[in-house]
Formats: sequence, C-alpha cells, structure tokens
Amino acid sequence: MKKHMTGLAQISLLAVIAVTLVHSTHATACELHDNLTLQNSFGDFHLPSVGDNATNIVRVYGEPLRKLNGINGLNVWDYGSFRVMLKNNRVTFAGMW
Repeated sequence: MKKHMTGLAQISLLAVIAVTLVHSTHATACELHDNLTLQNSFGDFHLPSVGDNATNIVRVYGEPLRKLNGINGLNVWDYGSFRVMLKNNRVTFAGMW
C-alpha cells in the first residue's frame, strides 16, 4: 500500500524547495553581477564635471575612442562606457552609457 505524505510534510518539502531555489537564484545573480563589474567599481569613478575644459579631460581620462563633431559647435567624445559633450572646449554634459 502506498503511503501518502501528510499536509505538514508536503508544506515542509515545498519550503525546502523554495529556499533552495531562492538561494540558487541569489548566488547566480551575485556571480553575474561580479562578472559584469569592472576592476574598479563605479563608486570610485567620477565623470567629468560641467565646465571642465577639454585639456583637463584628456589629462585625466586620456584620448577618447572617438570624437564626434555635432552641430552648433557641440562635440561628443566617446570613451566607450561614458560620453562627454563639449561646447567651446568646455563640458556641457557627461554620462554613463
């Protein structure tokens, strides 16, 4: 004769399965997060400030990967993970991509 699990045993088994899945998903998310972050965390990274001049940007961040000439004197310097917009050699905007 087959023995059936009691209601309490079924609930306990479901709880164990749920905890295992949550723990497994959390570990995978942490591993993914660790693989996606750079050596230096973004917490230590500071974007150029509005008003900084182009010479200081090159001194601090190096030459950009690309320099895009926009309209009305607006230029965009592409550093890969962030971009800087300049007008008259001054930063007007900087943001992460």
